[in-house]
Amino acid sequence: MVESNHVMHFNAKLSESSEAGETFYKLFYEHLDKKRNLISHFYSDNSVVLWNGNVYTGSSEITSFYLALPSSEHVLLSVDCQPVPDISGEHSTVIVICEGEVTYEGPSNSWEMFSQHFILKKTGEVWKITNDTFRFTNFS
Repeated sequence: MVESNHVMHFNAKLSESSEAGETFYKLFYEHLDKKRNLISHFYSDNSVVLWNGNVYTGSSEITSFYLALPSSEHVLLSVDCQPVPDISGEHSTVIVICEGEVTYEGPSNSWEMFSQHFILKKTGEVWKITNDTFRFTNFS
C-alpha cells in the first residue's frame, strides 16, 4: 500500500511538472520574442543565465542582457519537462529542455539551431527560473 501511495504521489508530481513546464516554455518564448520588456518576471535575484559561455546573474542583469539582443523569433522542435527530486524527496524543481531554431533581426537574418535548458523552482504557487543555459548547436 505504501508503494502504491508513493507511485501515486510521483505520478501527480510528474503531471504537475509536465503542466508547469509546458505552460512555462510557451509563456517564456512568447515573452522573449514579443514582450521582452517583461522577461524579468521569470527570474529571481538568485537566477543565473549561461548564454553561449557568458554568465549573467540576477533578474536585473539578465533582463538587461536579453533587452540588448536583437528582436528574435524562436521555433521549438522538441521540449521535455521532468521533475527533479530535491533533498527532501519533494519534487518542487523541474528541468525543461528545449531544442529549436532561432533567428535574430539583422543583416544575415539566418536561422540557427539552439538548445536551452531551464531549471525551474516552485516557491509557493510561483515557478521561477533558477538556471537558464543556452547554446547554439549548429555544426559547421
